[in-house]
Amino acid sequence: LDAGRPVILAGSHISSWEWPCLTIPEPVRGQVVTAYKPLSNRRIDQYYNKRRTRGGAEMVSMDDTYKALRRYQEQPAMFILVGDQSPSSRKSAQWLPFLNRDTAFMPGIEFFARRFKYPVLYFHSQRVRRGYYELTYQEVWLNPEQANETDITRAYAAHIEQIIREQPENWLWSHKRWKMSR
Repeated sequence: LDAGRPVILAGSHISSWEWPCLTIPEPVRGQVVTAYKPLSNRRIDQYYNKRRTRGGAEMVSMDDTYKALRRYQEQPAMFILVGDQSPSSRKSAQWLPFLNRDTAFMPGIEFFARRFKYPVLYFHSQRVRRGYYELTYQEVWLNPEQANETDITRAYAAHIEQIIREQPENWLWSHKRWKMSR
């Protein structure tokens, strides 16, 4: 960000994934943009987005993510993408081994990183004690133009799997990771 480049910050539904949306904007030099799937109830969707943007983050629907990535490509910006849900399409899914099972991953993080040449970092929110969380960042892929197909998604999945194995109780299992088969 200090070099004026955007970055993709990839997360997962482990521990409190909402908390970083509130706290990351403070120390960041540049715009923070968080992609989300709008809720069917507009009133509830507006309520949550109002809370999510208190720290200065901009919320964009999943359908508008590409436009936002283009809009900020010439300035420092951090794009928060949480892509560990089951994809909506078998056709576009990237199939990888994950927790000893063949698993479909959403291709968005890899697609955007390779298309825009944005480095990818992984963020993890760890509960320290009640009401206190610690954010850690790890490199996933710094030079996406040097990645082969699925390299970035494999590295992303490896980060998620390692954290789940260390603390399975913090993973949101309700996303039904394996509801889709190849």
